[in-house]
Amino acid sequence: MRRTGRDCALEVLRRVEEQGAFAALALAGQADRWELSPPERALCHELVEGVLRQQLYLRWRLEGASRRPWEAVDPAIRRILLLGMYQALLLDRIPVPAAVSEAVEQAKAAAGPGAGAFVNAVLRRAVARERPLPEDPAERLPWEFSHPPWLVLRWLERLGEEETRALLAVDNRRAPLTLRANTLRISREALLEALRAAGHSAEPGSWAPESVVLEAGGPVRRLPGFQEGWFQVQDEGAMLVARAVDPHPGQFVIDACAAPGGKATHLAQLMGDAGRVLAVDRQASRLGLVEQGARRLGITSLETAVLDAASLGRDFPRAADTVLVDAPCSGLGVLRRKPDIRWRRREEDVGRLAEEAGRILTGAAAAVRPGGVLVYATCTTEPEENEQVVRRFLARQPDFAPDRLAGHLEPLPPGASDGMLQLWPQRHGTDGVFICRLRRG
Repeated sequence: MRRTGRDCALEVLRRVEEQGAFAALALAGQADRWELSPPERALCHELVEGVLRQQLYLRWRLEGASRRPWEAVDPAIRRILLLGMYQALLLDRIPVPAAVSEAVEQAKAAAGPGAGAFVNAVLRRAVARERPLPEDPAERLPWEFSHPPWLVLRWLERLGEEETRALLAVDNRRAPLTLRANTLRISREALLEALRAAGHSAEPGSWAPESVVLEAGGPVRRLPGFQEGWFQVQDEGAMLVARAVDPHPGQFVIDACAAPGGKATHLAQLMGDAGRVLAVDRQASRLGLVEQGARRLGITSLETAVLDAASLGRDFPRAADTVLVDAPCSGLGVLRRKPDIRWRRREEDVGRLAEEAGRILTGAAAAVRPGGVLVYATCTTEPEENEQVVRRFLARQPDFAPDRLAGHLEPLPPGASDGMLQLWPQRHGTDGVFICRLRRG
């Protein structure tokens, strides 16, 4: 039986919805199992990410064209409708009749001719009829930009309508591919030359001196220099985290929540691979990814340990020159890269994760030597997980104080204050990353 990118997308969406699978992992695994050709794999990727990004807006249009309530439609048929609507409405390269026809065939295969007739009628009406959106921004923006209402309300209160719109729009665009030149093996300039010589449109990034930005690069493993360890895929915001740590050759540095290892290998790179970088995680399997990445990049100063980051003070009391706590968080700053996160998270997760981050920060801080540096970072935009965690920590730990980011981040992105910086996709062009640098007295 011939498997297509559309069939693969439908199966991945099912696994995301019914099994809680992570979209990126499910997509890669399913495409490999079905041995999809490169064009079909690319189509599957586009359809899965597109539906996950736009599903509330697609649903808004579909609901206006159906006589059945959305909740009364079989979940399998709902997914087929969303997939067909995305192709017909938002994917220019697929003609509307072809998108509708494919959806009808999928519906027939799933539930018989009646389901096919239903899908045909709903899709044709939904494409033909514009459905007005609500006027109130709090009601309109979640549907218009396909974000959870609770999150849109939070951003409206903090950012106002204009900037919230800008942030939502950026979240719905695919992020550029950003590489960190591994300066242990190649300069950024040489990497740029190699990429351009291979036909890629590559430019220097804006904030990190190792960063290279590609609008489209194809499979990462096929880029020049991947096997040779010339680069690591990493967002510029994440690069600035290690830059804020500013480690030096010969130091003992701990990355307290290290997997999958991008920041740990960057720390070793900034140290000239001279010193000791200890990458810590609670799961040995995840540390395997760190070790694999270090080998590819040719890094020898990095070692791993299966530990709870909150117990670092017991295992390494006041021993480290610098400690990085890249805390587990809601991930609301990376929605443009991981669109399924917006549907996984609930508002109550923000407070729960903030408590966990505070516990880890306190335990890891005890491993910092007097005069040493502690950097706290997340990939979220929410103050409960960011500034408020830091404020509570400082209230309990008077021997720590904010340390200026100026001089460690050059150029310093706008918005830094009291050793803290919140990066925003719509302002800085990075992921939504929070960074705080503290020093122990």
